[in-house]
Amino acid sequence: MSQAEKQEPTKLTDEEKLKELNRMKLSATGFLAGVTLIFLVMVLLPVHNFWTELVQATAEAAMVGAMADWFAVTALFRHPMGLKIPHTAIIPTSKDQIGERLGQFFQHNFLTGDAITNKLQSMNIAGRVAGWLKTPSNKDQLANIVSKGLAGIVRAIDDESVHRVIRNALENRLAKVPVTPVLGKFLENILTDNKRKYLILGIMKMSGRLLKDYEIPIRIKIAEETPWWFPAPIDDKIYDRIVTMISQLKDNLEVNHSNPLYEQFDNLIDQLIHDLKHSEAFIERGEMIKTELLDDTLSGDLPIKVWHTIKSRLILHEGESSSATHEPIARGLMEIGEALSHDLAMQDRLNNGIETGIRHLINQYGDEIGKLIAH
Repeated sequence: MSQAEKQEPTKLTDEEKLKELNRMKLSATGFLAGVTLIFLVMVLLPVHNFWTELVQATAEAAMVGAMADWFAVTALFRHPMGLKIPHTAIIPTSKDQIGERLGQFFQHNFLTGDAITNKLQSMNIAGRVAGWLKTPSNKDQLANIVSKGLAGIVRAIDDESVHRVIRNALENRLAKVPVTPVLGKFLENILTDNKRKYLILGIMKMSGRLLKDYEIPIRIKIAEETPWWFPAPIDDKIYDRIVTMISQLKDNLEVNHSNPLYEQFDNLIDQLIHDLKHSEAFIERGEMIKTELLDDTLSGDLPIKVWHTIKSRLILHEGESSSATHEPIARGLMEIGEALSHDLAMQDRLNNGIETGIRHLINQYGDEIGKLIAH
């Protein structure tokens, strides 16, 4: 592939977009005028035969199609030629209802526990983490500098004591730390203003991809919601308009940092952080999930395997140069990933914990997200 082919398409300025729009309008009007002229010429011909009637019928069909498309598109945004025909200027007169239905559609079709669960199950987060951990190319990201003296230290440590310390740490220390307030504080520290802007832009891009991925179900839903007498082209125009609105909103967010949507999104994030830190329902649910994960971890032998793997690798590489001292830790974590990738039961428990937490968030904030989309 050439360098030119690899380059992304250049974004057009507003002036260039306006010129392109005017060019397309002029082209469409020119084609309509052309077929109209052809139709009139064919009608006024003194002699008619099969070929002239064929050209006349083709021109007539093109005229009717062009006028139908013009009326369908115009009726969405204004009254054609200023005539207040019923069921025209649909978007200006019904934008609130359209926004509300769009929000409800997202909420009922995408922001549901079942939809989220199906998506998470298809992702298999725990399996992906395990796969990433056991990938050799990631080893340098998994290990820090380990001094040569660690091998001697681990030899002096009794294995049973280590097992006991690990269990006590998990049972006593970690069990006493409330999860959701810590998570809330973590989100508060990382989701700064700039990060939030990147996050909402990512959400808008994902919404655009979802609209394209679920194009057929959305078109079917629109057809079910519109009156039976609505022609199919108008249903198609509604879907196209929704896609365009999402794309335009994303483009506007990229250049207009004072867009009110940023403030609404900030309020939603602030409310989530506040609930994580102070909501009794959130804290109680978080503790329940943490307890289940700790019980599953302590009931198995994963902590023991972790210790034995790290210990054996450190001893095996005792005395190696500093450039290779991090290798035991890297390989140890890689083997943890290998073990987790084959421990389907542990993967299921981890995935279930993640799904439960996200379902709770969706149930708690699904309405707010739907309202945010509606406005």
